[in-house]
Amino acid sequence: MAYAKMRAFGQFAAQIRQQAIVITFSEVFYLLAIALLFCIPLALLLKTPSYGAPAAAGY
Repeated sequence: MAYAKMRAFGQFAAQIRQQAIVITFSEVFYLLAIALLFCIPLALLLKTPSYGAPAAAGY
C-alpha cells in the first residue's frame, strides 16, 4: 500500500513537472513575440547606408 502511494505521488509529480514546462514554454514564446513587436518599428527607423560615404571606424 505504501509503495502504491509513492508511485502515485511520483506520477502526480511528473504530470505537474510536465505541465510546468509547457506553461513556461508558452510564456517565453509570448514574451519573445512582444519583444519582436517592439523591435519591428526600430528596424523601420534605421537609415539606409549611403554607398559613397567612407566607413566609420568602430572605436
